[in-house]
Amino acid sequence: MLGMQERARLQTGEVHFHGTPGQGTTVTVRLPLDAASDRPRHETLSDREFQVMQLMASGKTLAEIAEELSLSAKTVSTYRTRLMEKLDLKSNAELMRYAIENRLIE
Repeated sequence: MLGMQERARLQTGEVHFHGTPGQGTTVTVRLPLDAASDRPRHETLSDREFQVMQLMASGKTLAEIAEELSLSAKTVSTYRTRLMEKLDLKSNAELMRYAIENRLIE
């Protein structure tokens, strides 16, 4: 049976270990989506995540998005976290670039 590192490598993924004395070890595994799928990453988003992404990419703040969608700022923040993870993006600037490159905003 293959271990986590071997499976990740076979699927062109990656594994990172980070240990902190007295606090244990954190393991992060990143695997690509189904390689046979030609779907863009943004198609994995829920409708609400996609809506939040478009509003963020258009320059709106989380508070403005929360007000517009009648949600709490915490809920919008959760959607932001989820969509950033799904798209493998690290910053709002990367999000804007992704949206522009994929013609998701005008």
